[in-house]
Amino acid sequence: MGALKMSPVATNRVPSRGPCAKLILEAEIECGAFMSATIRLFGKEVARTAGALWVEELEAGPRKFRGRDSLWRIVTISAASRLADRMSPTR
Repeated sequence: MGALKMSPVATNRVPSRGPCAKLILEAEIECGAFMSATIRLFGKEVARTAGALWVEELEAGPRKFRGRDSLWRIVTISAASRLADRMSPTR
């Protein structure tokens, strides 16, 4: 598989400099990787749904983020689980 490519929108913007800048960047990377994998497996339309579910999962819980990768993975795993439920042929 080819290398992951960043979209021009993501690479041509002014980087954040506030106290949350690192967390925002980490969230963008994790969500982008999830959506990229979804595009490769299922196409762009499903990836849009995947991205929306990822954001919903991020906003849903009272998680305390400290920038640890495992916490971003929890969001991704929860979103992937919801996406799988939506795509289930038994639904």
